[in-house]
Amino acid sequence: MKENGILLYSKNQTNEKFQDDILVGFFASIANFSREALNTAVQNIDLGNENKLVLAPIPDEQLLAAAIVSEIDNEELISSVLRDITRDFIDEYAPNYIRQNINPTYVDEIFDKNTMGRQVGSKFKRFVLSWLVLLPMSVLLMFLSSMVGDLLVNGLGLYQEIVTFDDVLSRILPGFFLIATAINLVLFVLPNFVNGYIVMNRKIMYFNMVIYVILSIVEFLGAQPIIAIILIAYIPLVLIICTFFCAQGYH
Repeated sequence: MKENGILLYSKNQTNEKFQDDILVGFFASIANFSREALNTAVQNIDLGNENKLVLAPIPDEQLLAAAIVSEIDNEELISSVLRDITRDFIDEYAPNYIRQNINPTYVDEIFDKNTMGRQVGSKFKRFVLSWLVLLPMSVLLMFLSSMVGDLLVNGLGLYQEIVTFDDVLSRILPGFFLIATAINLVLFVLPNFVNGYIVMNRKIMYFNMVIYVILSIVEFLGAQPIIAIILIAYIPLVLIICTFFCAQGYH
């Protein structure tokens, strides 16, 4: 669009319908206000409802590219894509940007070329992909966590006879806490980070997290019940680890 609010091209990739005139007026007002009143260019604005506005002004051509995207989208990447699209648009239509002369089909091709490989799939595709990764990963990590548990049990001497109550306080309880922490870290850190990174949706992310925890407990109940009991006993720790690393992957 031009800085004066004349729309040259728009593309809606959502199921929601927007009124172009209202959006264009909003974008132009923000850009002009930031330039004239603040002497700077606003790069993004939080729109709420997990959306944000990314602006990429081209002062030399008096053009403004804008996109409403998810709050988790990479702002630098979006700005780069907008500038690449605008650069190709300028190469084709500069110096006179007359809307009647602009071929939407050709600009669609410019858009597709510059966004190819830079977009993620639908929520359903990301959900399926997450489990294609998580399921084999869970098998490997269950095996590793079992090995870690056995090594720590032997290393801490938890198979030794309990003689006094002090043994319980000084050796058994700290030992079990250390084992539980190690097993939880091995079993839940990487999968939950990957989960948050792939799905990029809070609801799906937490749904996957809960299912993964339940699946892990059920699998251990059949293979090594003692580890399943440890996971259940330390479920608050499990949820803290899962939630934290899901959030890290998400962001």
